[in-house]
This record gives sequence, C-alpha cells and structure tokens, in this order.
Amino acid sequence: ERLKALTSVAERQGVNNERLAQYAESLALAEEELGTRTRMELVLKRTEREIDLQRLRYESMIGRLNELQVQADTVGSQTRHVTIAQTPMQPAWPNMRFALVAAGIAAATIGFLLALIREGLDRRIHSETQVFQSSGLQNLGYLPRISGKLFNKRVNPVRSLLEQPYSTFSEAIRGVLTLWSARRGKRVLMISSGLPGEGKTYLAVALATSNAMDDARTLVIDLDIHRHGASNLLGCEPVDTSLFQAIDEGIPPQKSKYKGEILENLDVLTFKKRSKASQEEFSQKLREYLFTVSEQYDLVIVDTPPVLLTNDACRHAELVEEAIIVARWGQTSSATLADTRNRLERAGIDVFAAVLNDVDFERHRKYGYGGYVGAYTHSYAYAKQS
Repeated sequence: ERLKALTSVAERQGVNNERLAQYAESLALAEEELGTRTRMELVLKRTEREIDLQRLRYESMIGRLNELQVQADTVGSQTRHVTIAQTPMQPAWPNMRFALVAAGIAAATIGFLLALIREGLDRRIHSETQVFQSSGLQNLGYLPRISGKLFNKRVNPVRSLLEQPYSTFSEAIRGVLTLWSARRGKRVLMISSGLPGEGKTYLAVALATSNAMDDARTLVIDLDIHRHGASNLLGCEPVDTSLFQAIDEGIPPQKSKYKGEILENLDVLTFKKRSKASQEEFSQKLREYLFTVSEQYDLVIVDTPPVLLTNDACRHAELVEEAIIVARWGQTSSATLADTRNRLERAGIDVFAAVLNDVDFERHRKYGYGGYVGAYTHSYAYAKQS
C-alpha cells in the first residue's frame, strides 16, 4: 500500500522513474528494519516475563527456606538427633528374607494344625490305650510285622518261629502264651477278628507252633472253610466232611507239616463242608467234643472266619472257652474292634483280650504310640547285630 501511494504521489509531481525506484528501495529497507525491530521487541517481552517468573520462584524458595530455618531454631530442648538419613541401596519392600521366614513359619503352623486334625479324625487302632478305650479289652502284646525280601511278601509264621526262635516276633508270641497260661483251667482258645486281613490265622498258627515247640500237646481246629488259611500254613489238606460229621465219626486230626517234615505235638483238624445239624444238636455235640479235646490236649486253638462277615464263629460258641480278638495295627478301626467284641459276647463267648498284629515298630516309636515297644525293638536289633 505504501508503494502504491508513493507511485501515485510521484506521478502527480512528475518524478521520473529512476527517482521512483530509489524511493521504493528505501521504503523496502525501512519496512525490513521495522519488522526486525518488532520481532526483537517481542523476544524482549517474552524474556522479561520469564525473568519475572524465575524471580517469583526464587523469592518463594527464599521465603520457604526462611520458614524452615525458623522452625529449626524453635526445636525443643528434649528433641535429639537420632541418626542421619542415608540413601537406601536396596528396596525396603518386598523383603525376600522376611517373606521366606514368614512363609516357613506359616507352612509349619498349617502343617501342624493339619496333623492335629488328621490325628483327631483317625479312628484306627495304634496303641493298647486305644484298644482299651474302644473295646474295654486289655492288649496282650504287639506282634511285629514279618515279611520277606521279595515284594514284601509275608513270611510263614512257622518258618519264623523255627528258624528264628529268639526274634522279636517269637518273643511276642511267647509273651501272649505266657499271659494266656495264667488263665488256669482254660484250654480251648478262639482266635478271631472282625474283618479279613487282620492276621487272626497268623496268630493262631504262631501260638500253636510256639506251644508245640515247648513240648505241649496242641490242636488247631480250622473253622474257616472258605480259605483254610491255618491248614495251608501247617501243610494239611481239608477232609471232605463237616465238623459235626468229623466229631460224630471220630475222624482223627492230621499231623502238621513244614517243608515235608512232621511238626511234633501239633495236630490239625480241618474239613471242607459246613455242619448242617440243628443248632441245639450241634451245640450238644460241641460241648461233648470240648470235654474230649480238653483231656487230650494242653491247648486247643480254634481259627474262625471274620466275625462281622460270617456267623461261623458265633455258631461254634459252645466249642470254645475264651476268645482273643486280633486287630491290625494302623488298619483296624475302633468301631470294628468294639463291634467284634459285642457280637462275640452276645453269642455267649467270653472275650479274654486283644492282640495288636502287624506292628511297624519304627513308625510306632516315631509317632509315640507307647515308646517302650520301639525302644525295646531297637535295642534288641542292635544287640542281635552285635
């Protein structure tokens, strides 16, 4: 616009073109200087505002510093300087060492509580105290677990008694016989259990073998017509008849055998069939046979099927004078032991005591179920090894 105005004025005054070009050049230079000055003024204004802002910040920091100085000067006389704050070299949280210790303590506490709960809910028999509390019976002894080296197969008790007469198992069997011998006038003993697999046949055969080894006349009556466990362990074949017919016909007992050799003083009466006579007639026949065998033998062992599964044990009540119930350590429950005793007593059988079978003495000692048993076993094994 300035250039148009200058050109218009120059034309009216008659200025030549050369003069007009000089004026235009001067005008362009003036406009360029004006723009540069304007920009410089804007930069100056912005710089002044920044300086004012920094000055305000500085004055604020000075004021705050003065306030802190005043507060530091007004600290009470009882205030003391504990320690100088240092720059931390590691994070304060999470503390891995503390976390591991806390986790270990928590795990041990939870494990202990779970063990207490499991122990409280466990109703299986482990000690003679539990035997008495559940059934009111005394425990005659702890029979140790005897097993072979191959696949942990159980060993014939006859073999254990004959080949290791001073083992812990042999001593335990003699202990049971000693307590039974104190019952003077009693010669016919029933060995039974509530359920299969608790070791009644092993105890019956072991008691009979140990008694025969002491030159005492012994008879084993195998009433378990389903499995014939005692007959198999003593090397005898069941006769194809029933107990009633065997008594009526006067069939003599068989001689027991081990590895083809006859065991002295140990006879076995075994049969395949169940007696079909009436209960009254059968009971009368059993009473007569009881009198006969009591005169001929020093000890008669009657091995019966499980009491809670069959009625055979209760049906032969007239044949026996007393009974021993076998409980398997860590397997037989308190209810099973109590129910077995109640059923036998309802049938008129006097239950003398119980025996804990298949005891793992190492676990028995570690868990504190009557520590004297594990201590004796450990000392006995050490003495034998020496």
